[in-house]
Parts: sequence; structure tokens; C-alpha cells
Amino acid sequence: MRYIDFSSVKETIGKIYFGICICVFAYAVIGVPILLGMLKKYGVKDEEIIYAIESHTTGRPGMSMLEKIVYIADYIEPGRRELPNMADVRQLAFRDIDECLYRILKDSLVYLDSKNITVDPMTQRTYDYYKKEMGKED
Repeated sequence: MRYIDFSSVKETIGKIYFGICICVFAYAVIGVPILLGMLKKYGVKDEEIIYAIESHTTGRPGMSMLEKIVYIADYIEPGRRELPNMADVRQLAFRDIDECLYRILKDSLVYLDSKNITVDPMTQRTYDYYKKEMGKED
């Protein structure tokens, strides 16, 4: 089980706050491509923030801690429709961030398959990556 060492992420707290504020405010209004264009135009060059915004719905292999936090926060935010296992996932987010990430990816694939909805290739690659990284057999 991997616990979050909050002392090691102090440096990213400002980035997390900035990234989440941008996502919450701008994403709903203008969408990711326009948001990324605005960040570039106004000189935001922090790759960690840009990757977190780009991958917050599909994930990507080898995500940073900030990317994982934004990805998970987007999935479990209180305004989101309740999905199966949501209560468990919300608790897991504060116990083991990697296990939570894997659980969301797996649950998403199961849900999309049950609805016969095409899976984004990046989501599938992300799931496959973390399944291998975490030594999962399922």
C-alpha cells in the first residue's frame, strides 16, 4: 500500500491549486484545447500543469503526482453523477493514490464495455501501463 507523504508534495501545492482552479473555471466554459492555447499564449510553461490538464480525463502512462491528483479529483468531484463504487473510490483516494487511480481506470473500462461505448485508446494504454506497473493479474 502506498501512502501519500504530504511533506514531499509541499512544492506542488501551489501548482495543484492553480491547476485545479484553471480546470474547474475554464474547462467547463471553453474546453481543454482552448484552455491549453490560452496557457501557451499567456506564458504558462510548466509542463506538469499542462500534462495534468491534457490527461485529466483519459490519464496517461507514467503520470506525475499532480496528474494523478487532478485525474482522480475530476472523477470523484461532488458534482459528478454517482457511479458504481464511487463511495469506495472517494475513500481510496485518501488511502492509496495509485490503487485509486487503477480502480478508476478499471471501473471506467468495465462501465464503457457494459454500455458498448468505444474506449479512448489513451485510457486503454493507461490502464495497461498501471496494471503492469502494479503487478495486477485481473
